[in-house]
Amino acid sequence: NQSYTNFELIIVNDGSTDGSLSVARMFEEIDTRVQVIDLPYNTVGGAGIPSNFGMEHAKGEYLAFVDGDDFLSPFSFEKVMAQILSAQSEVAVGSFKTFDDESKKIAAPYDATMFSQVPVGAPLHPQENPKALMISAVPWRKVYKRSFLAQHNIRFPEGDLFYEDNTLHWDVMTAAGSVVFAPVTVSFHRMNREGQTIAAAAPKLAAFFQHLTAISKRIQKNKANFAWEPFATFVKRANWITERQTDPALAEQFRVRFNQVIDEHVEPYLPAKSSRALARARAEFDTLMKPAEFSFILFHDEERAGIEDLTVSINSIEALQNATAEVFVLYRNDAPPVGERQSRVFCIQSNAPIYRAYNQTLQLCSGKYIAFLRSGDQVDASVVADASRETWQDVDLFEGADQKQSGQASFV
Repeated sequence: NQSYTNFELIIVNDGSTDGSLSVARMFEEIDTRVQVIDLPYNTVGGAGIPSNFGMEHAKGEYLAFVDGDDFLSPFSFEKVMAQILSAQSEVAVGSFKTFDDESKKIAAPYDATMFSQVPVGAPLHPQENPKALMISAVPWRKVYKRSFLAQHNIRFPEGDLFYEDNTLHWDVMTAAGSVVFAPVTVSFHRMNREGQTIAAAAPKLAAFFQHLTAISKRIQKNKANFAWEPFATFVKRANWITERQTDPALAEQFRVRFNQVIDEHVEPYLPAKSSRALARARAEFDTLMKPAEFSFILFHDEERAGIEDLTVSINSIEALQNATAEVFVLYRNDAPPVGERQSRVFCIQSNAPIYRAYNQTLQLCSGKYIAFLRSGDQVDASVVADASRETWQDVDLFEGADQKQSGQASFV
């Protein structure tokens, strides 16, 4: 029902089981502008993979994304298209409102103050107003020139992760030469909807560290030095992830990981070492806990192993001398299988298959060396120590064997 009619609508069915595919097919039958892509199974993570499928099939000169549970005002895209065509920009950014499914109330967006501080209606380069980087990263408020995305190979990150729109946003805003902000409510974003998925568990939130690393690399790739100060502020504002942790020890582990991100992916690139944004980020994640040397991800399957097996494994790890170790115990039952210990043992509930659970937990690891175990496995302390000294391959587990970085050896 958009007043702007020159469009194609690509509906990506991401393995839905609720009858959505039948509805999509119905619209495909009655409207030649509608194309349905039916994925045979639900892809891992959030909307990144299905969105990329849609991008690959798109033929329009401009591209926009719409969440399947949101709704638009009838004139949304007519007004935004008028702005981006007039400004000849590569990206147009509109506003949005939230709609609470429970109260039925419409509210201003959570970044309304920041949006009001960016000039509207005229093209600008994000370097002229870095606050353009700090607005909400959601893609369903923007229109992109498709050739611009293709030229810079900009896509959603793919993997078993959520909040993937952050990486896309920073890649777009640091690569664009011209962005126009449109005083238009593009979308009404539904909140508190039945069945709505918001990733909140520790392993899923830990994927945010992967996004922060990726954003840092995008800023470097785009040579956008103006973005480092806003990026430091963005890292600081990610403190909500730490605040969501109900386990104080795990919250400290998140602070350790945030400090590692700052050390490796923020501070080395800040033009001004006396950066106020950097100082604030450091203060936000202040902790006395230091990174471990060894990280062990220990999968405990209660159907195959007992508490005594788990205890044997943890005791063998704690026998390591002259090295700090952290242990992430992945379990399936409601109750953590390990009581309080003095060492860094974290219990994380996960119903994911074992290797998916391993992967999800990787981003929580602060150790230089990482190993994967199952309950009942015992670690030979002397062998582990020798292995860490004799590891000769400079391979970063998170980058792959073709990306060698001095001093970052990892073994599995």
